[in-house]
Amino acid sequence: MSVLLTQTISAWGWLTPLAARNSEGDDTIWVQMLVIVILAVFLGVFSLAKARANKSKGEDPPPFQQELVGKTFKDLPRKREKDLHSGMELLELNFLLSIVENTNGGDDEKDVAIRKLNFKELLRRGKLNQADSKALKVYAINKGNLYGKDIQCEAIKNLAERTAKGDKRNI
Repeated sequence: MSVLLTQTISAWGWLTPLAARNSEGDDTIWVQMLVIVILAVFLGVFSLAKARANKSKGEDPPPFQQELVGKTFKDLPRKREKDLHSGMELLELNFLLSIVENTNGGDDEKDVAIRKLNFKELLRRGKLNQADSKALKVYAINKGNLYGKDIQCEAIKNLAERTAKGDKRNI
């Protein structure tokens, strides 16, 4: 086996010094071959990266105009747009819920006004059912008459719907 590898290496010409130095045994030829493979992979990756960098510096390649789909042609979009809207909706909902559920903020006029507005916004969006039941209890009890009858009624209604459905979320 070693003789065959040595002959193959010596046939390549530029690798004859590797074959000539191989007097230590079969293990060193495999190490040398591994080094050669690693160098080849490194040079290949380097050349691909360099080609990609040069390609991006030049003109933009022409976009695909049409793609065969079944028996019809469809125009492909030039760029795929990212869907940021749904992520922003989740952040907004999380923010609204955190404000509505934070009933320990105090009885400051501004805090109560913000909680009222956020409660009404959740109600408008139909997402009040995602609010915590403990927070809804505070709005339903309406201690100190801070939130008004409309918010109190909606909180009671939502809690009643949860009870009727058998929802046991912190009730």
